[in-house]
Amino acid sequence: KDDRRLGFSAIDSGKYMHRIMELYVQKRMETGKYVPADKNETEAEINAITEQYINQIMPEKPSKRLEKLIGRLKNAALFVCDSINNEFSCSGFVPIGFEVKIGTGGVAAPLLTTQKGRKVTTVGYIDRLDSALINGKRYIRVADYKSSTHSFNSREVENGEKMQMLSYLFSYCDAAEDGAVPAGVLYRSFTLPDGEEYGSQTGLVLDEPYVRSAMDSTGVHIKKAEKASAERIEQLKEQVY
Repeated sequence: KDDRRLGFSAIDSGKYMHRIMELYVQKRMETGKYVPADKNETEAEINAITEQYINQIMPEKPSKRLEKLIGRLKNAALFVCDSINNEFSCSGFVPIGFEVKIGTGGVAAPLLTTQKGRKVTTVGYIDRLDSALINGKRYIRVADYKSSTHSFNSREVENGEKMQMLSYLFSYCDAAEDGAVPAGVLYRSFTLPDGEEYGSQTGLVLDEPYVRSAMDSTGVHIKKAEKASAERIEQLKEQVY
């Protein structure tokens, strides 16, 4: 086979993993609550989604080299889906949206004016949107899938870096009519980590005990995320806006 003709690029790999996450988590939410699947069921679903996706982008049978790549991606997908099952088994947050559009044609985003007088607005998609009702308030969390490891430090936001997911979070909460509260942003890597890092994610979470407990009763999944007070998150919002 000509691998250039039947190539599976980095972009295809990212789309594949995002598609797996979207369809898999949607199925877990069919009852309105997150219902974890065992490994056998998870593997069967990943195999089915993979076959459908590969047939769409590769009408001919992939080469052995590409089959090995697809096999590695399936193993990564199995790990991530198993980790997500574990996470939502100990979380009060549930997914409420996938590929949520922010900006034109989607959730309204603020129109901002730069120092040079230019008008700009936020446009993009949230990979997954999670929500939890805590003490009568709705808290919102943005989940972003990454093909490689991703670090986060709020000081970078102050320097005008890594603002994208926070801008999505703030735009969604500002547009919500129920006074939604920003609970944080989490980045989940598709890279297979060492066992000691199982399921851990980077990002930023609201440093309120009841919110942290609702987000992850074990603390494992958010142990690497930066903790920030409500005041600190408001300061970051001012930096983003």
